[in-house]
Amino acid sequence: MSASLFVFRTATIDSNSVTEDNSGANLDFFAVSTDRLTSVSAIEDKIVLYFRESNTFENSSANQAKVTLDVTEDNEYNTVVNIWKLTLQEDQIFSFDNVNLQYPLSTITGVDTIIRVTSERFTSGGSLPSGGDQYQTLVKQSATDGDAAWE
Repeated sequence: MSASLFVFRTATIDSNSVTEDNSGANLDFFAVSTDRLTSVSAIEDKIVLYFRESNTFENSSANQAKVTLDVTEDNEYNTVVNIWKLTLQEDQIFSFDNVNLQYPLSTITGVDTIIRVTSERFTSGGSLPSGGDQYQTLVKQSATDGDAAWE
């Protein structure tokens, strides 16, 4: 089975455009294979698409690339179902283009944001202390500061 491609464009690509950003600022373009779609969620007038293995840094589902699409009122459910149906098609390119106002489904009205994380969103709170051996246990010192020591 040959996958298709989702192409997202929020704005014209220019000298301010970036390829990755944790907030989506100036991330104007992103293309990803449809077989990377892992899940879809919805909020009022928006759906969010999550893509695995689409970032430089990704160690969990919390760090997946995500694209938020604007949809027409009360069409979140139908749009999610129809987006998923697009992933079943082979050798297609589906353009979500704010510049030319072209979208593969009539219920989609725009690309709101593209987020491709550049660093781990959830961290351990610091680095490991030096020392320790195979017989010691690393113990967290308090519930608030994230420090740890070998015991």
